[in-house]
Amino acid sequence: MDELHRTFHLSTLTVLVLHLFLSHVCQGQSELIGSSQPIVATLGGDVVLPCYLQPAIDATDLTVEWTRPDLNPRFVHVRRYREELVDKKHESFQGRTSLFIDELTKGNISLTISKVKLSDEGKYRCFIPALGKETFVQLRVVQPELIGSSQPILSTLGGDVVLPCYLQPAVDATDLTVEWTRPDLNPRFVHVRRYREELVDKKHESFEGRTSLFTDELTKGNISLKLCKVKLSDEGKYKCFIPALGKETFVQLRVAPVSSPVISLSGMDRDRGGVVLQCESRGWYPEPEVLWLDAEGNLLSAGPPETVRGPDDLYTVSSRVTVDKRHNNSFTCRVQQNNTHQTREAHIHVPDDFFSSAVPNNTGLVVSLAVSIMVILACVFFVWRQNRTKTKKRSRDEAEKEKLLGETKDVRDKK
Repeated sequence: MDELHRTFHLSTLTVLVLHLFLSHVCQGQSELIGSSQPIVATLGGDVVLPCYLQPAIDATDLTVEWTRPDLNPRFVHVRRYREELVDKKHESFQGRTSLFIDELTKGNISLTISKVKLSDEGKYRCFIPALGKETFVQLRVVQPELIGSSQPILSTLGGDVVLPCYLQPAVDATDLTVEWTRPDLNPRFVHVRRYREELVDKKHESFEGRTSLFTDELTKGNISLKLCKVKLSDEGKYKCFIPALGKETFVQLRVAPVSSPVISLSGMDRDRGGVVLQCESRGWYPEPEVLWLDAEGNLLSAGPPETVRGPDDLYTVSSRVTVDKRHNNSFTCRVQQNNTHQTREAHIHVPDDFFSSAVPNNTGLVVSLAVSIMVILACVFFVWRQNRTKTKKRSRDEAEKEKLLGETKDVRDKK
């Protein structure tokens, strides 16, 4: 029995030693793989510095060190005994580094750096002391630019407008302070977002309740400003600014006072007995559409409008329509721009007399037709009479000729 126990104990020890040996051999064969090319990160964004064991082995219980040799202390992130040693890391990386814990079993010890700073640029070392393996990763930090508009943004009075401003390359601006200002105002703030909230108490009173950012687009670096119910006083130069990046751009806003449409009587359509109406409106941007409606709101068929773009980039539109007499003869010209939610209308009532004037006058045509027929009949009668006279004369001549021939014959017979 003791011998059997000793045999079992030796077998277990042998298996354990063999397992440790194979584990050591396998670990010795693994290499740390980083990146042969520099990793490019955008300022303020997140970045992953790749580092993994190949062939993959479980790194859960291994000490992992990420360092920057040019720093003091050099430690960026240290994991030991399954915990991060926060007290060892450089202060500039506090709260900004992490490993993929769920990926450690697959040998993935890549490092994530959040909210990248310009000072993060440099050469990083990924090191596993137990294996004596290391690799290096070069990080480059690209500072994004703020892009606005090189051309003035045109808006119609009372409409909505978007002042463009976005980060390129795109950087998540969710946690960044965003300031929209008008330098000529006091206070100058048009819209301020800080700590993920709008600071309403800072903005100029004339913009209260009329400004907003595209919150869902902040992750894509879009910090454009939407301005609603545009006023003439909104015209001016706007500054888009991100303090954390020290970046700014300017956008010029121009406000066009859209004129109400003017309807005029353009003429008569005597072929169909209708009246031609013309509608014109100035100062639009972008290009609007023109609709004609009757008193019941039904669309009237009209030709394509004429559009002219002036040197100020504003559009003047005009349209014509021929209308027939109706029970109330009331008509509407509607000019609208769906993108800016702008609509202007003008109304006109056409008196019945105008339609009476447009009805074709057939009296002259009847008289002309009667005279023509009479002339034709007179000509026919004249020709017929001439032919009849010629026929009678021809008959008399033939009769006289025959009589003369008869008399001549009688004389010959007597002789």
